[in-house]
This record gives sequence, structure tokens and C-alpha cells, in this order.
Amino acid sequence: MINLHSFTSKLLLLIVGFYFITLLSILVVANGYFHRIVDKSQNTIYQEKLDLIWNELMRMEERLQQTGLGEAYFDDFQNTFLDLIKRNYYQSESQRIYPFLIQRDLTVILDPETTQGEQKIFLADWASQLLEGESGSFTATYKNEERWFIYRNFEPWEWIICYTVPISDKYRDVQSFMQDLLFISLAFALVSLGVLSILLVNFTKPIIKLTEVSQKIAQGQLEQTIELGGRDEIGILSQSFNNMQRSIKEKMEDLNEEISERVKAEEQLNAAWRYISNILDSMPSAIIGVNEQGTITQLNNKAEEITGFSILQARDRKISEIYPSLMDEMQKIKLAMSSGRVQMESHQKLLEGKIQRFEDVTIYPLINSGERGAVIRIDDVTEKKRMEEQLAHSQKMDAIGQLAGGIAHDFNNMLGGIIAAAELLKSSPHQKSE
Repeated sequence: MINLHSFTSKLLLLIVGFYFITLLSILVVANGYFHRIVDKSQNTIYQEKLDLIWNELMRMEERLQQTGLGEAYFDDFQNTFLDLIKRNYYQSESQRIYPFLIQRDLTVILDPETTQGEQKIFLADWASQLLEGESGSFTATYKNEERWFIYRNFEPWEWIICYTVPISDKYRDVQSFMQDLLFISLAFALVSLGVLSILLVNFTKPIIKLTEVSQKIAQGQLEQTIELGGRDEIGILSQSFNNMQRSIKEKMEDLNEEISERVKAEEQLNAAWRYISNILDSMPSAIIGVNEQGTITQLNNKAEEITGFSILQARDRKISEIYPSLMDEMQKIKLAMSSGRVQMESHQKLLEGKIQRFEDVTIYPLINSGERGAVIRIDDVTEKKRMEEQLAHSQKMDAIGQLAGGIAHDFNNMLGGIIAAAELLKSSPHQKSE
């Protein structure tokens, strides 16, 4: 039973397919080439026959004109010429191809295939082609048979000389040759296919054995070897296969060690990632990572708490959708990415209902694997702002108190001088005499 999936079967099918495609191409090209040769030769042959009849007509016309009584003898000369055509061309009963004559009005003058009394048999659509030009050729269906027509006009008598050749007769030799060529090619293909099958089976046996061993190796049986011997390509291939098997075994051992190292490295990397994530999540600040398009790449726990979105929900969404208050900061985010400099916005005023909130927004540029991005740190400084305002208010009140105390002290000094002066005036001699 033939295995259609085997290498030998596929190779045979490929060769057979290629052979038949090549054969078909050769037949098509040869058929077209031989048809062109036949067309050219037939056109030359029948053109010469038409020229021969046309020249005879011309000689009859010249003799008619030499009589000086052209109109009187016109019919006689025509009948003489028709008898001449019948004697020369219509004697053989086995002959299938004859010249025939028609008038310019497409009335039949002489045609062996036209019965007595049959006149305008050329009134079909193709017949008008006989009136195009002085001479020509075309193919048309006439009396239920495809035929090739070649013609030439004889203007002095308004006659058309024409030959019609059945297409089957015209290309009979070509068809016979193409059938012989096809038969020989198919016979050669069958013989070649048999010989090729035997050669391929003997050639592919070592390959089949190599395939079986390779399948066992693929299943993990690395101790398999193959010994085909010989110094040809198959022997070299078997030796190379054994070398490859040993190399695979060594590589597998090295690969197992590398996998173990990679597993350890991956565990360390995961531990480091968890450590970094824990650091980010332990920060009181909201941390938001974005790429160059302004799309969220990372959120820490504080950012998830503020935005109400988890990292899975927020990833690959625009920052304006997740944190609308940062929409006004997009220019600074882009500036930080392009310039590589940290951008800061202190005490950003926000309104949550009727409660004022203040935030510090710090934008750090970030380059990850050649792609630009940014890390946005958001700190709630509302309490700090209130404390600063309270401190400023306290400092203002302290300054006012100090100012008031200084003024009071100066006023007391001035008032004390006034009181002392009054007391002095009160105790003066002038006051006593009164």
C-alpha cells in the first residue's frame, strides 16, 4: 500500500506533476507553432492558386478587349473560362477542395457543392467579409462545418475567386503529429516512472531509517545510532547524524544546566520585582507610570486607592481617563519625556465637593528599553498646606503683637513724659502763689 505522505510518494508526485506540466506546455507551444506554420504555408499555397486563376482571368479579359467586341462576346468568354475551370479542377471525385466563383452581389457562379438552381447561398453574416478589400482570408462556419476561406477579387468582371478548406483537413497533419507525440510522451513517462520508482525506493531506504531513528531521538531516546557505511552522501549523512546525536546529547545536558540557572535567575527576578512593588506600594505617594502616548503602564496601591482603578483595569488606558485632574499636566509630562528633566507642580489646587485639596505633582522622565516614558509622583499636601497657613497666621499674629507691644511701649514712654511734665507744672511756685 502506497503511503501518500511519504517522502518517496511526494517526490514521485512532484516529478510526475512537473513532467506532465512540462509535457503540456510543450504540446501547447508545439501546437501553436505548427498551426502558425500550417497557416503560413496554406496561405502561400492557396494564394498562388488564386493568383494562377486570377492571371488566367486577366488573360481572358485582355483577349476579350482585343476583339473590340467586349459586350458581344462577354458571356462567351465567361462560359469558356468556366469550362476551363471545370476541366482543370472539377474532374477528380475524391477531391474535397475546389475553387469557386461568386459575383459581387454574392450570387454563386460556380461551386461544386451548390445544387442546380441554388443561388445566393452566401447570404450568411460572414459572406460580407468577401467584399472587404482586394483579397484576404477568414474562418467561418459553412454548411455545419468550420472552414477557412481565402479569396481574391477580379474587378473587371466583378467576380470573387475563393477557396474554402475544412479546418479538419487544414490541420489534419498537425493533429496526427500531436497525437503521435502525446502517445510517445505518455509511453516514455510510464517507463521512466517505473525506473524512477525503483531508484527512489532504493535511494530513500537509508532516509527512512534515518527518519525512524530521528523519531526515537525526538522521543528522548538519545542513545540511538545508525550505521549505514559507504562513502557516498548517504554514508556521510549517517556519520553526520551520529555526530549530531552526540552533540544533541551534550547540548541537552548544557541546556538542563542553563534552564536550572534561568529558573533561579527568574525566581530572583520575581523576588526583586515583588520587593520593588512592595516599596512602591508602601509609599504614601501615588505613583503612576505612563508611556510616550500618555497610556498607563503602572499604578501603586495608593494610586489605585485614589483613582478607584486596579492596575489591570487601568493599564493601556489614557491617564486622562484614570486621573482627570492630570489632564492639564500633559504638556509638562511630554516636556519631561523630551527634555529628560524633572518637572514639578507644587500645591495644585483641587476641589472635591466643597473640600479643598492640595497636591504636589512631580514628573520624572523614564527610558525603558529605548522607549520614553514618565513616572508621576502625587503627594497630598493638603494638611501640610493648612499647617503652613496656620504657621503663617501665627507668625502674622506674633508680628502684630510685637508691633502692638512696641507701640504701647513707645506710647507709655511718651505718656510718662507727659505725666512727669504735668506733675512738675503742678508743683511749680507759680501754682502755689495762686
